[in-house]
Amino acid sequence: SDNQARGFTGLGVPPGTKLWSKAGWTSETRHDCAYIELPNGHRLVLVIFTVNHANERQIIPTLVWAVIAGLPQS
Repeated sequence: SDNQARGFTGLGVPPGTKLWSKAGWTSETRHDCAYIELPNGHRLVLVIFTVNHANERQIIPTLVWAVIAGLPQS
């Protein structure tokens, strides 16, 4: 569940997305920095740093999903 490819930003992107990321976590923090190429052509760099959320495994994917959902659809 803490696999960097699937346990962080990767959980919040749609199928067909190209993803390069570097995640990290400690007893108090959960972070990820990612370059994302979405199937619709959008490209973005997304960096999420948290404190006091180390055990909330869905926090990063949820934030990623919210950012992607807010992008223009074209």
